[in-house]
Amino acid sequence: MLGAPWQLRRDGERYLWSGGTLRASSAGVTAPERRVQLIYPPGYPARFIEVRLIPDPPAVQWGMLGTHVNLDGSVCFVTGEGWTPQMTAHTALDLANDWWFNYWVIVEQDQWFLDWPGQGRITLSSGQRAALYHR
Repeated sequence: MLGAPWQLRRDGERYLWSGGTLRASSAGVTAPERRVQLIYPPGYPARFIEVRLIPDPPAVQWGMLGTHVNLDGSVCFVTGEGWTPQMTAHTALDLANDWWFNYWVIVEQDQWFLDWPGQGRITLSSGQRAALYHR
């Protein structure tokens, strides 16, 4: 279970965790907090938890190569093959925090030359970290 400020509510056939934020930092670089919602789809845990930023990323980025935002605006934080039924809301939140840091650096800070890591958070050189501080 997630604690306060998270709240669990039912929305039709789905359950939603809302009220929380993503917080991510790496090597002295901190992405701003971002509100998020975790959604248990019908079929959970065989189907992975959906993660949505509040508000959604700009619609122009939905499905755009390199943004890791799905066509419906949800976060592409794990591959279908990468999800296992043992994963929980805590697992999804950890993975979403990694996704948020990478998205913030690459997309929101316009660092498109950086490669999105297969897992975890992007590694930034000292020069790249300094450039982010001076934006």
